Amino acid sequence: EGRDFENAQDANTDNIYEVTLTATDADSNNASVSWTVTVLDVDEMVLSNETDILTFTLTGQTRVATISTANHTVAIEVAFGTELNGLIPTITLSTGASIDPASGVARDFTNSVTYTVTAEDGITEQIWTVTVTEEDCAPVALAQDIVVALGVNGSVTIVPEDVDNGSYSDCGGSLELTFEGGATEMVLGCSDTGGPVAVTLIASDGTHTAQALALVTVEDSTAPTVLTKDITVQLDSDGQVTLAPQDIDNGSFDNCGSLASMALDTTT
Repeated sequence: EGRDFENAQDANTDNIYEVTLTATDADSNNASVSWTVTVLDVDEMVLSNETDILTFTLTGQTRVATISTANHTVAIEVAFGTELNGLIPTITLSTGASIDPASGVARDFTNSVTYTVTAEDGITEQIWTVTVTEEDCAPVALAQDIVVALGVNGSVTIVPEDVDNGSYSDCGGSLELTFEGGATEMVLGCSDTGGPVAVTLIASDGTHTAQALALVTVEDSTAPTVLTKDITVQLDSDGQVTLAPQDIDNGSFDNCGSLASMALDTTT
């Protein structure tokens, strides 16, 4: 006999029914299986009209997607160098809602794309715009202060790597290091002694640049070069001769210009 599922007395007033199926063979052997049936009155059901995208994820994304339920937009960033054509999204929605194209379907995200979300009620629809961008990788320039010494010619040459202190790119890859103006070396001289020289290190990945300041202290620690010559002198009537440094100097010089003084250990 069929159950009267509209009669609450059959279900102890909660519309939940215990149903048992018994099968009997010709030899009177039988077996039974029971299960629970919950009856819902379709006319009394309230279907959701919500059309929200709750989560939107892609392989290689750098952070959680920004979802605006007010503007119906999704903004998501993926790692630098990610191929945007053919990405497969995983999307979760409001309860009972569906989306077209479906979650798990590959799409070309080179430009913004749209999705249509249909609510559980099958009537309410909302169009969402999804924008995927690559991570914007800016280099980071790091510089260090250094001390350099002038050579015998009164100058010293530095290159960007001398003041670099581990500059890097957020996305990896190599950087081109230069000084301000694109110079790959800088020559410092005697006029740069006495105080630090400020130099600007430029780090470039070919698209973006960053810069850092370094102070270069130039020291003159090179001793003068003494050149002498042999000479012959005549003694005076007292049997003596007076010598001056210039008498035996043969072009002594300093790397930073003229000598401050010259002296002999003996003059007579």
